[in-house]
Amino acid sequence: MAVDPSVVEPSMLDALFAEPTAARCLAREDGRIVRHNAEWSRYLVALDSTFLPVDFPLRAATLTELRVPSWTRGAGAIRIPPHRPRPGPGPLWEGTLTWVREAGLEMVLVSLHEVSRAGVDVRLASERTHQASSQESEQRFRTLAENAPDIIARFDRRFRHLYVNARAEAASGLTREQLLGRSNAELGFPPHLVDLWHSSFERVFTTGRPEVLEFTYGTGGDARHYEAKLVPELAEDGSVSSLLAMTRDVTAWKKVELELREADRLKSDFIAVLSHELRNPLAPIRNSLVLLERTAPGTDAHSRAREVLVRQTEQLARLVDDLLDIGRLTHGKIELQPTRLDAREVVRASCDAVRPLFEDRGVVLDLELSSESAWVEVDRERLGQMVG
Repeated sequence: MAVDPSVVEPSMLDALFAEPTAARCLAREDGRIVRHNAEWSRYLVALDSTFLPVDFPLRAATLTELRVPSWTRGAGAIRIPPHRPRPGPGPLWEGTLTWVREAGLEMVLVSLHEVSRAGVDVRLASERTHQASSQESEQRFRTLAENAPDIIARFDRRFRHLYVNARAEAASGLTREQLLGRSNAELGFPPHLVDLWHSSFERVFTTGRPEVLEFTYGTGGDARHYEAKLVPELAEDGSVSSLLAMTRDVTAWKKVELELREADRLKSDFIAVLSHELRNPLAPIRNSLVLLERTAPGTDAHSRAREVLVRQTEQLARLVDDLLDIGRLTHGKIELQPTRLDAREVVRASCDAVRPLFEDRGVVLDLELSSESAWVEVDRERLGQMVG
């Protein structure tokens, strides 16, 4: 796709073509050269177009014609790398190819100059060192990624997989060949997950900041919970060129988290019930204390007040004992003392103990026991707690 080329004034071109150290030519869109300088002629003397690489910015050049690849249009200033125009010894040339607008016409401006062999060697050596360093860094990354327990993938700006490790293959059920070069949408992942992932990818590419997301993959008993961290990878110019997604299976953690939440809910329910049960005896105890102050010893009212105090304090004591037993049970310190007994006796004693409490509330407690003995071997106190 073509873009608006740079606009140059005739005076600017005059200055450029007046430089004696640069070989320059200006050609129209159809390839016809309309202007060149003496250095361009010197470059052409050494030029063998068949010797130029296939992907070179220049295809062919003469004093009257210039051919360039179509991909150069709209690409801005394109660097022409150091090269010899023909096989064998000779000077190296490098420069730029730029589409410009002059007198309302789109044209190609080529500028070339000789470079020293030493300078080129230094630059090429630096490029080779940088490339070797990049390759070594990438190899270290892949060694770590292939041996990591997490799912690791790299995505380009079109959200396509550039790299996946072995764990990504195992988790998705797809081979590396099936994953690479395709986006999650193209691979047929559930639409709601694709929307979640791609919106997060877009934010990372736009802001350059890492992002964390959680999602569930699968349904029913096969569902797995994952947590992913998306990290931008920066190009030399500071832009986000790709991103890394490091995804961890947190299904086991989620299960523990749910169990802890359920345990916390049960504890809260227990405390609420216990608070209610501990509060119930307080009102009868307060009323009985008032009656004791206002009635004479030996009267029926005085005696009933004392009986209420005894029953309610015993009820409080049982509640506190139950609470202590729960603590002992949690820490594995409950000691049972099993004995052989008739369970009917424990049931009868428990009913006798709570019957006054029922009567205080106007509730009738009826007890019907079997005529046959119910022999069991249990801890009498614990069985009484269960019944009462």
